[in-house]
Amino acid sequence: MTRAMDQQDAPMTRIAIIGAGLAGQICAAALRANLPSAIDIKWLDTGRDQDSDIFYGHTTPPESYGFNLAACVNEPDLVLNSDTSFSLGTQFTAWSPQNLEWVQCSHLPLPVMDSVPFHHHLARLDIDNIEPFLMPSIMARNGRFAHPPPNTDTPLSRAEYGYQIDPFTYGRVFQEAATQHGLVLTNSAIEAVCVKDGHIRSIALKNGEKLTADLFIDCTGPKASLLHALGSAYQGKRALFGASSYQAQSVLGFSCRHIHGTDYGWVSESALQGRRINMSVSAPEDKAAARAAHNGAVTTEADVMLGRRDAPWLGNCVGIGHAAAILEPISTAPIRALQRDIERLLRLIPVSADMSVERREYNRLFDDDISHMHMFNRSFFPPGETTPSLYWKQASEQPLGEKLTRKLTLFEDRGVLVTYDLEPFNEQDWTILHFGMRRTAGRYDRVADRYEKRDLERYLNTMSQAIKTLAAKIPPHHIYMQGLRKHLSNRPS
Repeated sequence: MTRAMDQQDAPMTRIAIIGAGLAGQICAAALRANLPSAIDIKWLDTGRDQDSDIFYGHTTPPESYGFNLAACVNEPDLVLNSDTSFSLGTQFTAWSPQNLEWVQCSHLPLPVMDSVPFHHHLARLDIDNIEPFLMPSIMARNGRFAHPPPNTDTPLSRAEYGYQIDPFTYGRVFQEAATQHGLVLTNSAIEAVCVKDGHIRSIALKNGEKLTADLFIDCTGPKASLLHALGSAYQGKRALFGASSYQAQSVLGFSCRHIHGTDYGWVSESALQGRRINMSVSAPEDKAAARAAHNGAVTTEADVMLGRRDAPWLGNCVGIGHAAAILEPISTAPIRALQRDIERLLRLIPVSADMSVERREYNRLFDDDISHMHMFNRSFFPPGETTPSLYWKQASEQPLGEKLTRKLTLFEDRGVLVTYDLEPFNEQDWTILHFGMRRTAGRYDRVADRYEKRDLERYLNTMSQAIKTLAAKIPPHHIYMQGLRKHLSNRPS
C-alpha cells in the first residue's frame, strides 16, 4: 500500500513525444521552450505517413503570433526561413448551392455605439453587407498588407492577421527551434506498445530499443497509435478526401486564402513565398474530380474521418492534434485546435504519476473546445440543402445541435450574439460569418433608435470612406513582403 502510494506521488520527470508531423514538431518546440530542463523530453519520429497534415489547412488564426513566440518561433523566423506569408482571412466564392461570396477576416471588436453592438445599427438601415466597414476585408480583396500599428485610431489598427502556410515547411521551423533548445529527434518505427492497467509502460522500437516515460504524447496523426493501443474510441462524423499540389509563382499572391465552391466540394489557393499551394476537398466517392482539379500535379493526398476521440487523455497518454480530433479546414479551426491542445497540456502538466485530476480537466476543456469549433464549422453549411452532390448533402445534414440552434435562432430573430464560455471563435468571427452566410436579424435592438438616423448614415459613410481611402494606400502583399525581407536580412546579427 505504501509502495503504491509512493509511486503515485513520485514526481513526473520524463515525457515522450511520439510523432514528427506538424503536431509533433509544434508540440516539441512548445514543450521544450516552456518546461524546465529537469523534465527530460524524448522525441520519436516513427516514420509514419504524415499526408493527413494537409487537413490542418493553409491558414492560421491571429493567436498564432503569440503562440509561436512562446514556442521560441518568431515572425522573422517564419518570413526568412520558410515560405510562410501573411493572411487577413479567407475569401469564399461560389460557396454552397446558394453561391455565397464574402471574406471571412479577423477583426478587433467592432464599434459599440450608444451601448448597441454595431450590427444592430446596420440592421436598422437594412444594410446586409458588413465588409465596407472591415479594413482587413477590403485589404484582402485588393491583395494588400501592412502590419497593424499599435495604439492608433486608424482603421488599420483594428485589423488582425495570421499566416498562410504549407504545413510541411511551417513545421520544420518549429523542429529547428526544438533541436536548437537541445531536443534530439530519434528515428524508429514502433514494434509494440506495452500497456498494463490502462497505462503505457513502454514502447518497443524496431531498432531494438525500449522507450519509457511518465507521460506519453501521441502525435501520430489520425491513426493515434498510442491511444489506439489503450482502446480509445473515435466518434466519426463525415469522411473526406483531400489532395494538394504546388504551383510556382514569381510574384507573391494575395494576402488571403481563396476558397471556391465546386460541385464535388471545394478548392483553395494559398499564396506562399515563391509558390502557391492548392487544395481540393471532396467526399471520398468523388476523389477523381478532386484529383482532376490539380491537372495531374497532385503531391499529397489523404482520406480522413472528421470527428474526435471520446477522451484524448487516457491513463498516462495524451493525444494532440489529429490524434485527438480532425476538423475540416474551411476555417482556422484545425490549427486553433492544435494550438489549444498544446496550451491546455502546458497548463496541466502533471506533477506526479497520479494524473487523474489533470486528465479530467483536460478532457473537459477539450470537449468544450472541439464542440465549439465544430459548431463554427457547421455554420458554413445551410441546413437541409437539396443537392445531388454528396459533399454538400452530407455537410448540410449534420445535426445543428441545441447550442448552434440557439445561436442561429436568436441572431436571425433579433440580432443577439449568443456566446458560451471560452469559445475559440469570438463575436466578431460569428458576426462576419452570419453576414457572409446572408443571415440577417429580423429585428434590431430598439435602443439603436436613440441614434439619429441621419447621424448614423453620416457616421457609417465616413467610416467606410476612411477604410477605402486608407486601403488604397497600403502596399500590395508582395511589395510589403519584399521590403520586410530586406529589412530583416539587413538587421545586425
